Amino acid sequence: LIFDRLVHLDEKYNPVPLLAESWKWESDTALDLTIRKGVKFHSGKELDAEDVAYTLNFIVDPTNGSLNRSYLSWIKKAEVLDKHKVRLVMDKPFPTALLFLAGAGNILPKGHYEKAPARADGKRLLPCAAGEGQGGGDGVASGNGIGRRTPTPALPRPQKARTGEGAFRFPPLR
Repeated sequence: LIFDRLVHLDEKYNPVPLLAESWKWESDTALDLTIRKGVKFHSGKELDAEDVAYTLNFIVDPTNGSLNRSYLSWIKKAEVLDKHKVRLVMDKPFPTALLFLAGAGNILPKGHYEKAPARADGKRLLPCAAGEGQGGGDGVASGNGIGRRTPTPALPRPQKARTGEGAFRFPPLR
């Protein structure tokens, strides 16, 4: 399953741009992210700051029961600054924020959770796949979220697992 996040970790585990093309610490408790232009959901809708703020605010709201909340609970709220800029506000400094953004926070279109089917406990289901995989439809019913039209250059791509052999590629430990 492929999901796109705001940042990615390179082969040395340094944060590199993915959906966020750049970032700047405005203070010890405010991180501004500039969202990459031209990224489209499978529905054709262009990704914007509203989608990013919507997704992160949903995840960190404890009433929603998101399993990713534990990874992103350092976020007090995500604020839209303009069409392609989001500010992550924290209660206290969190210097490893970019590392945590690389591990959680799959960005979905605004309104996704309200349209998603509900579980028996009333919580909304998450999508089953998003990213560069197969997709179409509205980006919700098919389980697809953000899909780039072309792979992001300069990011390492893992090899596909060879079924039947159990071969996987893991990043080298250094």
